[in-house]
Amino acid sequence: MRFLHAADIHLDSPLRGLRARAGERAEEIAGAPRAAFVRLIDFVIEQKIELLLLAGDNWDGGHTDYGSLLFFADQMARLNREGVRVVMIQGNHDAENQLRLTMPTNVKMLSNRAPRTELFEDLGVAIHGQSYPRRDVVENLAAKYPAAVPGMLNIGLLHTAVTGYAGAHRSYAPCTIQDLRDKSYDYWALGHVHARTELNRDPWIVYPGNLQARFLSEAGEKGATLVTVRNGRINEVEHVPLDMVRWATVNVDVAGCTTQDQLAGMLQERLRDAMNAAGGRTVAARLVLSGTTPLHFALKADADGWLEAEIERAGLDLDHLWFEQVIVATRQSGGGRVADSDVVSEVERTVERIRANTQERTLLAGQIKEVIDKLVPSLAELVGQGPDGEVLDPDAILDATLNDARDILLGRLTGSS
Repeated sequence: MRFLHAADIHLDSPLRGLRARAGERAEEIAGAPRAAFVRLIDFVIEQKIELLLLAGDNWDGGHTDYGSLLFFADQMARLNREGVRVVMIQGNHDAENQLRLTMPTNVKMLSNRAPRTELFEDLGVAIHGQSYPRRDVVENLAAKYPAAVPGMLNIGLLHTAVTGYAGAHRSYAPCTIQDLRDKSYDYWALGHVHARTELNRDPWIVYPGNLQARFLSEAGEKGATLVTVRNGRINEVEHVPLDMVRWATVNVDVAGCTTQDQLAGMLQERLRDAMNAAGGRTVAARLVLSGTTPLHFALKADADGWLEAEIERAGLDLDHLWFEQVIVATRQSGGGRVADSDVVSEVERTVERIRANTQERTLLAGQIKEVIDKLVPSLAELVGQGPDGEVLDPDAILDATLNDARDILLGRLTGSS
């Protein structure tokens, strides 16, 4: 017998900032969670898997229409026609959803009032679990899960922040590995943490990670976990990649590059590597250029122009490549053409004067903070951060802005572009 364990599908995330930046690619990028879910259902049917477990956050917060639920129900109906059973729980995002829809008879949604056990005698499986009654569940749900059923393969289905492994995710339904081990189950099918993690192997305690990355902070291969059972015991646990869009940071160290041809060669190599690693999927890439080079000012002055020209020269398949952001973090080497003129000197002096003037810095940093306060969480989305992204520091943003302004001006003034 085989079962597939998936979690954190987040169907129809709004991704407003991403939609604004992606232009004509917006529907493909934002629609990736739906496409990945269809791929998951296809995999279950093609591989003749008997049981699908969904460990919460199937949707993405509250909905004002039934679109996501109807889509989900249609996919469940496909499984119903093939005789595939589905057991699922609601996570913190699902609990926000006030809309309800009757699912096909093959789907068992576990209660949000108390832990419940679902028995499949023909499969020799007992599944224990509980849905979230509300978003902010702070009690240890696992503590009240029932004892293992003798003679059955026991699986715990839980949306939780296991102590020490939650990372930036909120501490909902917190528990420890020992809490889970004490239940004497054979497998814990967890959800909530978006990075695939095997916390324990005896018994198996697994976060499959989210099905499809939505931000750069969720970069890398995404999918579900396939479990094979032989003679009533877990024989094999393996990751199955099912994502449609692969997020990646592509770092290119251009140190030593002195010509556009050298830069083109490096870009081609790194971008081809990223696309090959994605196995034909679309790559949503953040390109980061670093290192000391005489091309620094030219890159700063017209990074988008340079990139467009090099992509065209490389002949890369732009149908499978989208740049989420291009960051020029290079430094000017001694070989760069910086004219010794009063204008250039004045640019340098002005930037350093602002940097050193405490009163002026305080004023500018305060204005930046006002913008952050008004735009967060939208700003977090715009810069590719998830809902639990890093704190935005006004002082750091001011310094980065001053550096960019200086380098762009010098690039234009010295003709390096």
